[in-house]
Amino acid sequence: MMASCGCTKMIHPVMRRVVWAPGKLASPLKVKPLIETGFGGVGVSSSSFLVNLRLSYRTFPVRITSVVPRGAGRRVFSALGLNEEQVAAVKTEANCVRVVAGPGSGKTLVLTCRIAHLIKNRGVKPSNMLCITFTNKAANELRERLRKLLGEELSAKLNIGTFHSICARILREVATKEEVGVDQDFVIYDEQDAGKVVKGILEEILNAADCNSTVNQDVSSAGLGSKKKSKLLTVASKEVQETLELIAGLKQFELKNFVLKRSNSSKVLRMPLKYSQVQHLAKRYENALRAYNAVDFDDLIYLTVRLFYLRNDVWEKYQKRWSYVLADEFQDTDVAQYILVRKLCMTNKNLFVVGDVDQAIYGWRGADYKNMQNLERHFPELTTLELRRNYRSSQSILTLASEIIHQSSRSNTSLRPLKLEPMKSGGSPVTVSQFDNADEEAKYVCNKIRSLIISKQASYKSFGILYRTRHQGQRFESAFIENGIPYSVSGATSLLSYKEIKDLRAYLQLVWNQGDGIALERVINTPPRGLGPTTIKKIRDWASERSFSLPQALQKISENQPSHKDLGITAKARKSLLEFCDLMKELVEISSSHDNTVGMLVEEILSRTKYLEHLEGSDENGDKRTGHIEEFQALANKHGCGRPALSVFLESIALNADSEEAGEVGGRRICELRLRCLCRICSLKQAFRQTMCNFSHSFVAIFCTSKVAKSSFLNGQYSELQPLFYSWKYVQNGKKLDTVKLSTLHAAKGLEFDYVFISGLEEGTLPHIRGDLDEERRLFYVGVTRAKNHLFITHRRRALVPDLGFRQTKVSSFLDLPKRLFKEERHESQDSWNSTQKGYSRGYAEANW
Repeated sequence: MMASCGCTKMIHPVMRRVVWAPGKLASPLKVKPLIETGFGGVGVSSSSFLVNLRLSYRTFPVRITSVVPRGAGRRVFSALGLNEEQVAAVKTEANCVRVVAGPGSGKTLVLTCRIAHLIKNRGVKPSNMLCITFTNKAANELRERLRKLLGEELSAKLNIGTFHSICARILREVATKEEVGVDQDFVIYDEQDAGKVVKGILEEILNAADCNSTVNQDVSSAGLGSKKKSKLLTVASKEVQETLELIAGLKQFELKNFVLKRSNSSKVLRMPLKYSQVQHLAKRYENALRAYNAVDFDDLIYLTVRLFYLRNDVWEKYQKRWSYVLADEFQDTDVAQYILVRKLCMTNKNLFVVGDVDQAIYGWRGADYKNMQNLERHFPELTTLELRRNYRSSQSILTLASEIIHQSSRSNTSLRPLKLEPMKSGGSPVTVSQFDNADEEAKYVCNKIRSLIISKQASYKSFGILYRTRHQGQRFESAFIENGIPYSVSGATSLLSYKEIKDLRAYLQLVWNQGDGIALERVINTPPRGLGPTTIKKIRDWASERSFSLPQALQKISENQPSHKDLGITAKARKSLLEFCDLMKELVEISSSHDNTVGMLVEEILSRTKYLEHLEGSDENGDKRTGHIEEFQALANKHGCGRPALSVFLESIALNADSEEAGEVGGRRICELRLRCLCRICSLKQAFRQTMCNFSHSFVAIFCTSKVAKSSFLNGQYSELQPLFYSWKYVQNGKKLDTVKLSTLHAAKGLEFDYVFISGLEEGTLPHIRGDLDEERRLFYVGVTRAKNHLFITHRRRALVPDLGFRQTKVSSFLDLPKRLFKEERHESQDSWNSTQKGYSRGYAEANW
């Protein structure tokens, strides 16, 4: 590698990244001490400007034509730290760019620096740039990096968000009922709310008196028609989920045909049979959402795209506003997202996308990695650049990863597999271990972690335990609890999924949109006010006779106040119904006041409904649920006053409702299992509540606030808690805790660890029995490349296989690799069958996708 540009080329001693920096001319005698002192491992010839850079894995010459003052190289590195490939991607003059970025190649750094380069060196206004990410976590990380790089003022003007949040913003500005079916005050239904709508439709069809064979032939053939006279039929959650997936697929198909038609194309796609069978359901589902002035996540993008094609003025407005579009993880885009990006860049042609088809792992939810290839067809001027240098993983790990991905059968020939270049030499050999069962596997992992912690070679947060399905993590959780190892679960239950939080959210949604039927059904009898299912059915019948929806019926009842006989309900129920209507009117008035924050509105809901009293008397988990509410109030208090603030708050929690970024929830589970016992024994309700709500506090400090608990513990009582008491440590590093991370392979995308354990390399588990083989291989590749220095792969002779149950297993075909790439270990156990069969008898039903 020769330098001839009048700059100094230096190597950072840890990252091994090359840094170019301008400086003053200097003689070889001055160059030698500067480089030796600043970077080490460098030899300088006294007769020339040729410098030999000696790294641990190779030596190469660099010609020095100029140098910078001592220490300046490090400052330049810390400011940029870009290699030649990254610099080429950041500074390219091409307007339409596709960056194929391998794992650990610094794609986020490139995206950040590209934005800064366009603003500082090419004069692009921050307000004219749109940067799209796939997760809120990625968006927040990008904002923070740009804030540090550009400053508060410039970074605040940038438009950064997920596809859904960007489209929600557009619809809030320009949506009309005439064009897209909702106005700008629409509410966003998460997957559970959407599922309730679908479930209601399916059950209505199933139980309808005039149900015929064209609606549901299977019902008649199964002999269910006779049962509905005596008992209403219900629909299983699996059927609801399958129906939602079919409706989502139908929407994508219809959007394709819509775009073809609006583009004056003669080509029309033929509808697959599976979609034609749910067309009538999809229409009823759409009508129900529109009646509630609601949209689901898919609608946010579909309606935006339709609006762009229906109204040129709207399309031109946003194309002019966002003249530069940048998109991350482009291999994970679906049809609607791709069309949206293409439409925004149709005239300006200013597009910068980053992605890697080898890391495309979301095909099961509609993503199409071929969109990376389709860019060539729709943007002929496209420039493709590659980031192949990996700064994360050691050479031994990358060699294995490359072998795994090169066995994949690619259907797109235009994008060749990246040949990753490791910037770390050597590394520990990859270990593949076989165990008799999951108990032995978890025991092995615990022992490895404890030995490395005791020898101070690692901290808890250095470890990542990755697996294909969620049920696999349960055995590790149990083992960690027994061994006092703190852990957290990525993608675990989020705050927004708890019942009490859903109740409060439904109240807020109903305050914002009085036509929200799903929210109304949830809160009309929460807490119980004598408006049970029978009463609600009679009100529905009264509403149906007058062609009203349930929200419209309540509005008419509040205005006209018909007698209880007219409504077909009791006088007591009528009184409760009118009181509920009055309550909602009062809450709407409170929300309209510019003096009341969203947090104050939540407080009013709790006070007027006596919700906290309801929780305390409902079950033994009342303190825990109260803690969840206090967390929710803390979120609400961060927002401003009036209905605009309420709208922003509802949108933010809707777009995070099914987020995989659930936070460090697993640690709560450990603390809860032990601390709840102490609370019952010592009546430490306040301690429990404080621990659950303010999780950054030390467990030990909170535990010891009670003299009773402290003295009892020190006197030897509750000895089963001692391992946890002494081993449970929090390391306050910002908001991060020192915990082992448990994660599915899908949720591990974007994470990295010094030590990675990948569990369950068996046929049927990884690759999954219902998964696409190539995508499963890419998923394994993603898991392998999460490891920085040490990788352990495990498989079991007997395990719980999804859909098949507990059985003898076969080693995954993904491990049919050259033996030189890893070392093998076998761990035997005499009584493994009995212990494993007993442990898995309960878990069979939980082996899910």
